[in-house]
Formats: sequence, C-alpha cells, structure tokens
Amino acid sequence: MIHVPTFVKDKNGSLYLSREARDVKGCILVPQTSQLPATAVARSGTANGSSAPFIWESPTDSWTEIYQMIGLHSPAVADADKRSMVDMMDNSTYMRKLNNRPVLLDHVFGTNLNPFFLDTWAVPLVLRPQQTVQFTIYNPSTAGTETFYAVGEGREISSPCWHKPRIKKLISDIALKNRQVTPYWWTMEQNISTLFNTPGITIPAGGIAEGLFRNLNDVTLIITCAMWQAITTGVAGETNDPVTFTLLDSWTGQALSNQQVSVNTGAGNASFPHPFGTPLIIEPSQNVVVTMTNKITDATTDFFLTLCGVAVYTR
Repeated sequence: MIHVPTFVKDKNGSLYLSREARDVKGCILVPQTSQLPATAVARSGTANGSSAPFIWESPTDSWTEIYQMIGLHSPAVADADKRSMVDMMDNSTYMRKLNNRPVLLDHVFGTNLNPFFLDTWAVPLVLRPQQTVQFTIYNPSTAGTETFYAVGEGREISSPCWHKPRIKKLISDIALKNRQVTPYWWTMEQNISTLFNTPGITIPAGGIAEGLFRNLNDVTLIITCAMWQAITTGVAGETNDPVTFTLLDSWTGQALSNQQVSVNTGAGNASFPHPFGTPLIIEPSQNVVVTMTNKITDATTDFFLTLCGVAVYTR
C-alpha cells in the first residue's frame, strides 16, 4: 500500500499534485542507534537495563509531521522474548507524555513492511522547528544486550515556502493540532510478577486475573485500537489462543463485549492493530477494567495489553 497524506488527495479521494505537495516534502527522522543493556537482576531492587534517551528532532527551518513509526530489533528477537518497553515524551512547550506507563516496543513501532500508521490509528505527531520527541527504552531481560533502531517517516514544511498563503494555512492548522491533540498509548497499572516495573499482568495457569487502566490525566482519551502480547512457556491447553479477555467501563458498569473474546480476534500489534468499530471515549479520572482468562493449563502467562488512540487537551 502506498500511504499518501490527505494533502495530495482531492475531496473525492483522487490523487493529484497540489501546490502544497510541491512545497511539502517527505522526510525520515532517524536517531542514533539505541543500545539496550541487559538487566543485571530481573526483580525488585534494581532498575531495568535502559538506553540513554534518544530523540527525533525537527529541522531548525521546518515543521514536521510524523505519519509512520518503524522499528527493528537487532539481533532479531523471537516473539516469545519481546518484553522491551518504551517511554515517550513530547518535548514541546507543553512537555506532554505520549503514554501513561512504559509500553511494549512492538505496540508503538511497526515494521518496514507494515509500519504503525499514526494518522490511521491516532493523529500525526507534529513537531515545530527544532522540537524533539524523546524516547527511553527499557530492557527487562537478563539474557543480553539488544539493539533497537527507531525511524519516523512523514512530511516536512521548510521555511522557504512559509510565506505562501496556502502553506500559512497548513501551518496554522497543524500548529492548532500540536496544541490540542497527541497520539497516546495506554496500558495497565499492574506489573508482570517476575519483572521489575514492567506493565502487564501475570495470569495463573488456567486461571483468571484482573487489570486496571486508569486515566489519571486531565485529558479525554479517544481509543481507536488494541494491541496484545502473551508470553508463556506452557505447552498444554490452547497454545494458539492463549488468553481471552473482556473490557468493562467502570463508570457505567457497561461491558464492551457480551462475553470474553479471544486476543486473536480482539487485539493486534503495531503492524496490525485491532480497530474498535466505534472509538472508546475515556473522560478524565475514568477507569477501564480488563478481566483475562489464561487458557494455558500448565504455566503462567505474562499478558500485555495496550490501548491506543488520541489524547485531547482542553488547556
């Protein structure tokens, strides 16, 4: 699929070379390589191995919009071992976090073949000239050092064309977007039982566990999709369908499904997020409860669930 931002489509969706398209160019933001040292001890009493914070920075003479998030583990990491987390900070005037707690890397960054499309699942990440986004990545594994490459792709509007009326209007629109909305990743308050400060939940073998999503910020969340990861050493039970879950809006007491649903049908990952048919609106101080059942009968399952969408700021 060729991903084309809306500014080169007419109102019918047909492609055309607009005057804006002549001045607004594609861009790629690449940070320095992120080295993730292994954690010395995997439990409390020590911090996870972490990278020095790295940044994406908009050029000094350009506004930048990031549409695609792409990441690569090196050496390649098996799905069963993907526990590395990322914390994100929008270093604008507002200093806003883009997530409530660290989130799995594979719930933020897609692949080169299937990127995570911000403008599909959330909103583009808007950077003013010289504005940065800061990433800190945590490696809770004791197995060894991991290297992670993170790339953002989008468009930039350079200063030589800022005087043009159409470009002025375009900048005004994205400046408003920069002030009012950001992409947002929302994860559980609980931690994996065997890992230090790693959001997720450990479900007993063949058992049930309950997790909590809390919106503690003074923002409204518009949740558009869900992503999951289940890690287990178990071989008995339904290994191809390890967890079922249901979400409950704690304010209204309304369940979002008539019964528990399989993670294979109710959640995806950053390359293939599972869309909600209707966005879930979460007001400030509103909570969502998730109830999970482990269908692996001979081992616990570490379960990660991320809800993603848009944070709307009213001030």
